[in-house]
Amino acid sequence: MPWFKTMDMFTMNPTSSNTTLLVPLQGMATSHKNAFYYTSAYIQADHFIKGLSCRLAYSYSSNGKTTLDPIDKVTFPKELVNQNSSLASWYAHTLWSEIEYDFCTREHQNRPIIRFFYTSPLAGKNIIKTPIDGGYLGCILSYKF
Repeated sequence: MPWFKTMDMFTMNPTSSNTTLLVPLQGMATSHKNAFYYTSAYIQADHFIKGLSCRLAYSYSSNGKTTLDPIDKVTFPKELVNQNSSLASWYAHTLWSEIEYDFCTREHQNRPIIRFFYTSPLAGKNIIKTPIDGGYLGCILSYKF
C-alpha cells in the first residue's frame, strides 16, 4: 500500500551491478513506496456505421521511487540495494486505439464481436517502450426468461 511501510522478503542485490535477475539473494526488508498515479481520457464513436465502433485514448501513469531498508545491513548494504533500477521512479505517456465490429442486431442477438487494438508508448522514463497490438473475438449469448 502506498505511503505505508511494508515488511516482506525481497530479492536484493548487495553489489554495485544493476541486476536482480541473476542474484539469488533474498532478505527481509521494509519497503517505502511512493504513490502511483494514473489518469486517462478517451473519445469513442459507438456503432456509428451499423456495428462499427472506434475508440482513441491517452493515458498517463507514474510511480515514485521505492526504497528498501534491509534488516540485515551487513549482507545487504542499504546504499547498494537501493541502486537497483527496478526501484527507480517511472512515468509513461501512452496512446491507445481500438476498432470493433459488433455483428449483433435486435433480430440476431447471438452473434460475434471482433475487436482489434493497438497500444503505443509515446514517451516515458524507466519503461519498456514496446508497442502492443492484438485482437479479440467474442460472442454475446442472450436468453429470454
